[in-house]
Amino acid sequence: MPLFYALLSGKYPCLSRSEFISLLEFYEGNIVLELTNTTIFEVEDETDAINIQVRSSTIKEVGRVIGIIPSKGEPLFFKYCPNGKIYIKPHRIQGFLKSLDGNALVSIALSFIKKNCIESRKEDKKTVRVIAADGVLIIGELLSDRGKGDIISQNPHNLPFYKPGALNFWFARLLVNLSISKEGRVFYDPFCGTGSLPLSALNDWEFISICSDIRKDMCYGAKRNLKTLSKVNEFEIIRADARHLPIRERSIGFVATDPPYGRSIKSLFSDSTNLSQDSLKELANILDFGGKIVFSLDRNIAEKLIIPEGLKIKSRCPMYVHNRLTRIIMVMQKVE
Repeated sequence: MPLFYALLSGKYPCLSRSEFISLLEFYEGNIVLELTNTTIFEVEDETDAINIQVRSSTIKEVGRVIGIIPSKGEPLFFKYCPNGKIYIKPHRIQGFLKSLDGNALVSIALSFIKKNCIESRKEDKKTVRVIAADGVLIIGELLSDRGKGDIISQNPHNLPFYKPGALNFWFARLLVNLSISKEGRVFYDPFCGTGSLPLSALNDWEFISICSDIRKDMCYGAKRNLKTLSKVNEFEIIRADARHLPIRERSIGFVATDPPYGRSIKSLFSDSTNLSQDSLKELANILDFGGKIVFSLDRNIAEKLIIPEGLKIKSRCPMYVHNRLTRIIMVMQKVE
């Protein structure tokens, strides 16, 4: 299989790595080498590599690897050359290889390509990246670096039905991407709120989506949002207590949710930790083997959470929000 590189987020390194691994598993690829904020991977088709970047919340860019130049030893050439004129653009990860300035990085990449590749007379211009990371230079042709500004700029206040605490679309996409797997096509969120998570599952992946909420007004509002904004009509809204779900065992493929906490639950539940704990136990029963559960929790709640038998933790990433809130994003998978 051809080799590709992925440039991950430096702001959320743990979450970006987890999102990348989830998407790579979905496209049945493999990690070859992990460096700081950069991963070399293989996947069957170039389109799949591009889709990993385009569909992500945190992956900055992907490209096709041309070569790797280690600080010691012989350079590695992967028998792939850019087809057409090239523009070389350097990128340095966290100050690695400071002894080489930008011009030196460009010069090294250009010499490597001239040595190994036959010059093409095609007029189309290709961007070639030279990335300095962990004592190696990665030279690759840029395939996709689509920015996330479009989804970040979408304000949940503009939803047809809005309530304070509604997830923004960038974060909803991230949680859904962390949850996806090849096992099943049914997505579920037991704390529906305004419906941001099932909306992402519908519009980004066209998965059958179910969400529930104990509050009648939230069920109504989520249904309004999904009817107005979803591109596909494969969804169901049910009114249910997340601690006692009316869903049969092993019928759900993946779950992503942001359980309520603090003042927002005091009129309905006695304790945020107990609510998260009881709902997780219930979700473990309805999840199919191989499926994943993604929980976004306040750090204090996450520290008290007991993982039910049959679930294993795949990743546990902090996400600083403000002085009074640090989220812990937990990804758990059901095993036989």
